[in-house]
Amino acid sequence: MTLMDFNGITLESVVLRLLLAALFGGIIGFERESTKKPAGLRTHMLICIGSALVMLTGQYVHTAVSPSADPVRLGAQVISGIGFLGIGTIIVVGRQQVRGLTTAAGLWASACMGLAIGVGFYHGAAAGGLLIFLVEAVLRRLDGYIGKYSRTINIYVEVDKSARVNLLREHISNNYAKVQNMIMSREQPVHEDAIGLIFYLHFKEKTEHVGFITALMDYEGVKYVQEL
Repeated sequence: MTLMDFNGITLESVVLRLLLAALFGGIIGFERESTKKPAGLRTHMLICIGSALVMLTGQYVHTAVSPSADPVRLGAQVISGIGFLGIGTIIVVGRQQVRGLTTAAGLWASACMGLAIGVGFYHGAAAGGLLIFLVEAVLRRLDGYIGKYSRTINIYVEVDKSARVNLLREHISNNYAKVQNMIMSREQPVHEDAIGLIFYLHFKEKTEHVGFITALMDYEGVKYVQEL
C-alpha cells in the first residue's frame, strides 16, 4: 500500500488521519501542559482532531455528494473561527502585562496542522508539527535568555513618597539606563500608601535584569520592584 492509497476517503485513510491529528496535537499539547499553560494536552488534541475532521468532511462532500462543492470551504472557516478560542487564552493581568499569546498562536497553528492532516498533506503536517513543537519547547529557552539580557526592560516600582519619584528617575538615568517613558500606575499598589510607577527603560550596556532589579531594591525609598 502506497501513500497515494491514503489520499482518498476510505476507512483506512480516515482512521489514519484522525489518529495522526490526535498524535501530533497531543505532542504539542503535552509540552503546553507540562509548563502549566491554559490550553494543554486535551485542548490541542481536540482542536487538531476537529480540524482534520472538518477537512475530511469537505473532501467527502466534494467526492460523494456534490463534485461542484469546494472541498476546502469548511477548512477556511476553521482558520478564522479558531481565533475566537485563541482570544480566550489571552489575558491582561494588570500593570500592562499580557499572557497567553504563545498559547493562542499554538492553538491556531495546531488547527492549521489538523487541516493539513485532514486533506492528506502528510509531509506538510509532519514538518509543520515538528516545527511547532520546536518553537514552543526548544526555543522557549532562547526566548528566556533574550528576555533576561535584553537591552530594553519595563519595570513596575513602588516608592514611599512622591518626593522620591524624580530622584529615582535621575538615579536610573545616571547609572543604568535611558528612561524612555515613566507613567503613574493606576493599579492598586502592593504596599499601602506607596506610589506605583511604570518605567520604560533602555540599558546603556548589556545588563542582567535580575541584578538590576536587586540593585534597585536597595535604593532609598524603593519598596517594591517587578519586571513587566
